Amino acid sequence: MKTNAGNDRFKILHNGVASKKGCTLISEPFLSEVCFQRSVIMLTSHNEEEGSMGFILNKPTGIFLSSFFPGIKTGKEIPVFLGGPVGSDKLFFLHTLGDILPDSLHIYKEIYMNGNFDTICDYINNENPVEGKIKFFLGYSGWTSGQLEEEIKENT
Repeated sequence: MKTNAGNDRFKILHNGVASKKGCTLISEPFLSEVCFQRSVIMLTSHNEEEGSMGFILNKPTGIFLSSFFPGIKTGKEIPVFLGGPVGSDKLFFLHTLGDILPDSLHIYKEIYMNGNFDTICDYINNENPVEGKIKFFLGYSGWTSGQLEEEIKENT
């Protein structure tokens, strides 16, 4: 990424790579928008007609999966992250279990989204690894058609 000259030394300019499903967005360091300050976002969908959807990867909520689902029995607490400001009453998950998790939506390479929740609960309760395999989110980040491109162009 390039930096501006002059008074905007800490302003990051877009690198010119087109946004697409599976790419990672990093917020402008001094962004004033509270929800997206210092955010790293993975785009899970992106097209001109429907807009874009993704999840903030680096904002833990301090809430654990077992607080929503007492049937989840594991020795480790599984954190739930803030996926974004849209649909914050819904739980989503990204994972690398596409081959064993029915109804998963392929995102990019080995990354999948959602799938059969009973199967994911069984996977967890059978003490299979979660860290590095599954990440849970409340809500998501969404942009209408053209909105994300405009925000990138404006470095916002």
